[in-house]
Amino acid sequence: MADTFLDTLYMLTGQKRIADATDLIFGCIDRLLSDGDFAAVNAILADADPEYLPSSTRRSFLAITAAAKDKLPARKQFYDKALALLVAERGRDYAEKLLARLA
Repeated sequence: MADTFLDTLYMLTGQKRIADATDLIFGCIDRLLSDGDFAAVNAILADADPEYLPSSTRRSFLAITAAAKDKLPARKQFYDKALALLVAERGRDYAEKLLARLA
């Protein structure tokens, strides 16, 4: 499941179809969380490589999983990588302000 989802996500972002990628993230992850399938969401977060994702899709992952963060151990590592990438892209102050509510 995680591999197919991520392959599709990487294809969409590679084609600059960011709106479609965002829809995929919100649709799939919301469905899994609603079903209580935290293991599947955690596997996706563990396997996802934030370096292959634009900042907006990294934030989409963090936003949709924020309410369930206590049930998703892999989310902390994803957040840390997303923060480090955003710091490198835009600077620490900007990155921390943008991601603070998604921690």
